Amino acid sequence: FEHVRSERGWLARLQRWANPAWGAVADGCHLDRDPLSALRSGGFSGVRVEARMGRGMLPLVLVRARAPGAVAD
Repeated sequence: FEHVRSERGWLARLQRWANPAWGAVADGCHLDRDPLSALRSGGFSGVRVEARMGRGMLPLVLVRARAPGAVAD
């Protein structure tokens, strides 16, 4: 479950601008992560978005992935 960068250009820029302050008050949380790429580059497989939620500056995704070396369901 992670915040993600908005698909709207102006909103993505606002997220990038707000990230330092947001991280300071939200214990290091980032507004514009790319969790799919991060999981894939970390060796996870079966990476897929289970749900999208949130609006405006706070879009969220719920992602499912298998850990490296894990057996498929």
